[in-house]
Amino acid sequence: MKQKFLIIVGYLFLLAVIVILTFRVVFLERLIADNNERLSDRMSAFESSAISAAAQIGSLREQVPGLGEYMTGLQLHMAKLWYAASASNWKLADYELHEISETADAVAALRVSRNDVDISDEIKPKLAPRLAALQKSIDGHSIAGFADSYAEALNSCNGCHDSAGYPFIHIITPSSPPVTNQLWEEFSPKN
Repeated sequence: MKQKFLIIVGYLFLLAVIVILTFRVVFLERLIADNNERLSDRMSAFESSAISAAAQIGSLREQVPGLGEYMTGLQLHMAKLWYAASASNWKLADYELHEISETADAVAALRVSRNDVDISDEIKPKLAPRLAALQKSIDGHSIAGFADSYAEALNSCNGCHDSAGYPFIHIITPSSPPVTNQLWEEFSPKN
């Protein structure tokens, strides 16, 4: 009798373990299913967000000025630099030189290529020594040094145009002011 009782208790214990494990498995399966559903929802939301972000980035890219606009800006600042230095307005020349440097930075950030020439990678290394020479002549108030450095900078620009397949874009020393509403000589406002 005692043995039969122990067998029954053993079976009941085993049955209890099986029931507990079954509930545990069912609970875990339900938990996994719920987590999978939440994960699927999150993945769908993430995918929608990624698609939306890609569309917004595309829209923003269309709004960014292109290489031509930046190059036109460089050309304008180069011409203004020429007239500022020619008038010995070294503060204005320094300002225009910094504008040229900032515009070159913007071109580098565009990450553009033309005819297998990576303009973004080329502009800074080619212009940097020219801009440094221009800065030195501006700091030294040297018109002769400036003229030589300016010619070298233009040659560098034109060399890049040639290598990128645009030899017809040939920048020269300006023969007339780029704008008529700017005073080139140094100006000191009266108090």
